[in-house]
Amino acid sequence: MAAAATPAGPAPPPPLTAADAEARFEYFGRAIGAGSFGIVTRARDNSVLPARIVVVKRAHAAGRDEDTMREIAVMAATPPHPRIVRFIAWWEDDEGHVNIAMELAANGELTKYVNAEVVARSWTMPRAVAMGLDFSIGLAFLHELRIWHRDLKPENVLVDGDGRALIADFGMARKGAGLGTSTLHHSVKGSPLYMAREIVAVYRRGMATGVWDRLEYTSAADIWSAGALLFALLIAPRIDGATALERACQASPFWRPGATDAALLDAIERGDADWSRLPADTPPRVRSLLVRMVAVDPAARPSAGAVAACLGALVHGEIDAPLPIAGGASAAADRVVALERENAGLRAAEAAATRRAAAADAAVAEATRRAAAADAASAAATREATSAKSEATAAKSEATAAKSEATAAKSEAAAATRRATTAEAAATAKNAENAALKAERAPTPATMGGGKSWFSTVFAPASPATAAAAVAAGGAGAGEAAARSALAQ
Repeated sequence: MAAAATPAGPAPPPPLTAADAEARFEYFGRAIGAGSFGIVTRARDNSVLPARIVVVKRAHAAGRDEDTMREIAVMAATPPHPRIVRFIAWWEDDEGHVNIAMELAANGELTKYVNAEVVARSWTMPRAVAMGLDFSIGLAFLHELRIWHRDLKPENVLVDGDGRALIADFGMARKGAGLGTSTLHHSVKGSPLYMAREIVAVYRRGMATGVWDRLEYTSAADIWSAGALLFALLIAPRIDGATALERACQASPFWRPGATDAALLDAIERGDADWSRLPADTPPRVRSLLVRMVAVDPAARPSAGAVAACLGALVHGEIDAPLPIAGGASAAADRVVALERENAGLRAAEAAATRRAAAADAAVAEATRRAAAADAASAAATREATSAKSEATAAKSEATAAKSEATAAKSEAAAATRRATTAEAAATAKNAENAALKAERAPTPATMGGGKSWFSTVFAPASPATAAAAVAAGGAGAGEAAARSALAQ
């Protein structure tokens, strides 16, 4: 079959000036990735409001190499699509290095994303099939534009913030003559583990002899790569290699335990896949699809649109048709894209509802926190009031006790006063009695003269009995006066 001449590809758009790029893009953070082309860094694109976050890929080497300019041209000429990384701008910096600004895929490379999900035990068969649907839709879109990617592998599939796959890295892409037709290219492009077997055959002969055959690429080469990539997603939880290279080899449908690199390439060239490694819950329809995607005969492989239609039937459950083998899949792919848009709307509504529910949960949590704080404050106030009441009760008890002590002291003082008064009265009586006795015993003039005179009769002294009566009636003073009167006589 005569090969068609390589068609002229699209031309790159005009670059930004270094000054314009410096004013427009504001870098932040460390590099988030690096590859054979260059280093990838996040930047803020200030040309739109609000500013958007993008990634900028800066080439390692200065100058405009062929692959870089082809990538820029193909990406810039590709209309926006939800499963393709979008081109934004390019420029050469002051050191002559090419920089390409592109859409940010928040979850990075597919392999890293899937490995993290496997570790978290959240990677499932339905998610693997849905991811395969994503890049199949993107591939169908590219093939409709007659663009062959030529290097579809995990490193060139990115994952956005919603966990959806995006096809990236068009450095090896070529624009073909038509869907399913061949185009002649002079170089072997792609990664051996994901190369179509017809490309691997030419690659191995070139490596062995130094003579490189002229290759004919078709859209079927991308389908082979997509099949190998889908297989890797399905068996991801079973991969346990100690090194990155071992894990990459185990992800191939053509790998077998103990196989050398040469044996692995032999199996790829023969199309000898080990389907027994697929998980037991792999749907039969997916097994059948994988066998056709890596068929030895490129003409027997389904188109990207047919692959998308088949996987869409499993993901959405709305397409029920026999598996198409090749060609004529545009309508099916369009149907899948329409379903994707419909489901995107549902997912957006679900996300909005989830955000509202999260906000409500946050409000409830905040109200609960405030109520707990109020309860704690109330409990503290209650404790303080109880403590104050206890202190007041104690103070009252102390005051009552003091009052009781004062009353007792007053009673004791009154008793002491009464005792003192009684003692004084007793002492006065005793003195009066002693005075009376003394008066009674003292000699009188009569007794001294031997008889009574009229003077003694008139001025007769009170007798002791009279004196005692005077004491009783007038107190000690009267008694004492009577006693003195008696003595004076």
